[in-house]
Amino acid sequence: MADIGTHIALDSDENDSTYGDDSASDTTSLKSAIYNYVYRNGRRYHAYKEGAYWGPNDELQADQLDIMHHICLLMMDGELCMAPIGENPMRFRG
Repeated sequence: MADIGTHIALDSDENDSTYGDDSASDTTSLKSAIYNYVYRNGRRYHAYKEGAYWGPNDELQADQLDIMHHICLLMMDGELCMAPIGENPMRFRG
C-alpha cells in the first residue's frame, strides 16, 4: 500500500508535446465557427469539427427529434426515467 505522507514532485515542463504548438484553445474561434454550416442534398450540417455528429442540423431534424422525445414521453407515461429514485435522493451510486 502506498505511503500517504509521501510527496511527489510535479513536472513543470510546459513545453511538452502534449500541449500542442499554439496557445489557442479549441474554443478560441468557436464564436465564428458556430455559424458555419455545410449544405448537402438540401440538408444543413454543422461544420465545426465536421463529421463528429452524423445527423443534419436543420429544422427538419429538430422537428424529428422533438417528435421522438414526445413519443418516448408517451410510452413512459410522462416520466423521463424509470429508475426508482424516491422522494428525497441524497446520493447516487454508479
